[in-house]
Amino acid sequence: MEDRMLLWIGVLVAAGGWAFMLLGVGNGEYGGIELANLHAVQIAQGIINGGYTLIVAGSVREAADQICRYLSGNREMKAAFDRGKIGVGAAYQPQAVPSVNDVVTEYASSSPDIAELEKRLSEARQKVRATT
Repeated sequence: MEDRMLLWIGVLVAAGGWAFMLLGVGNGEYGGIELANLHAVQIAQGIINGGYTLIVAGSVREAADQICRYLSGNREMKAAFDRGKIGVGAAYQPQAVPSVNDVVTEYASSSPDIAELEKRLSEARQKVRATT
């Protein structure tokens, strides 16, 4: 129950906002004509939306806690968490990006028409040199 406190607070705030709006706090009468106090209605709408936001935040927190409990119950995943390979704060290991020459050379070595590709590569290099 303690873990779901944010969720329940959101439900109570949203219910209070709906009660504020539906009980006619925003309604009034002026000269025999019923009028709506738009300021009070906007306040009620803000309270309702704030409650919904708390409900979503509580749901996300509860889901994250359940996922962490599930993954920590699995030995292999717990070991990965302990090593820091999974989870928040895990170090990002960027992958090396091959250069264009490496890709073209690798493709050219596997292609039957190597001479044509080498010719196009040299032309492309000359164009690049001419523009720079």
